[in-house]
Amino acid sequence: MKTALITGGTRGIGQAIAQNLSKDHIVITVGRSSGADEQGDLLDDKFRDHLINKYCPDVFVNNAALLSKNLQTMMQMNGVVAVELLMKFYEKMSSGTIINLSSISAYKTNMVKEPDIRIAYATAKKYLRDASIALSASKNKNVRVMCLSPGATHTSMLKLITSYEPVLDHYDNYQWNTSVCWLRPQEVASTVRWMLDLPPWATVQELVLDNHYSQAINF
Repeated sequence: MKTALITGGTRGIGQAIAQNLSKDHIVITVGRSSGADEQGDLLDDKFRDHLINKYCPDVFVNNAALLSKNLQTMMQMNGVVAVELLMKFYEKMSSGTIINLSSISAYKTNMVKEPDIRIAYATAKKYLRDASIALSASKNKNVRVMCLSPGATHTSMLKLITSYEPVLDHYDNYQWNTSVCWLRPQEVASTVRWMLDLPPWATVQELVLDNHYSQAINF
């Protein structure tokens, strides 16, 4: 059975991906909560080295991220740390797949009047996206590198920047011109599954998973 290492694997999108892949993978979750198989802080150099030295997974899902008012810490985690993990696992793995979770915010070109937290988040995620695409295009070894950039997803992270809550009825009775539906973690997880299930000669270099807004701020 193949192994899958998932950072941020105990909450939100990462937890949904872990549950999805556990059907046919040995899943190792990484996180700060006590429920993680590998509990620790990815901002800690020694903890990252421990993961890289210990594991050589068939699938690495580079998902862990922060949305924080501490902009320096957020950019370090979402940009520098995520790219370091990408590069080091790519170097170690001889085959398999790496999927990097970026964000639709990485595609934003107009930051006029955007708050600093959004600019910092988008900048860090763009760094991860660009590194993923560059490594994928290199074709230097038999490791598929793919990037998935979801739109706003209904997780606890969003509470830092908005008090809006999607109306559950909008999901069951979607109307194009009135409904406001965020993505749900299981929909992102299903997309990761589809990417992994592609034949080994097929690579999705980058994929944007968007959702429609009519009455909410655009993430």
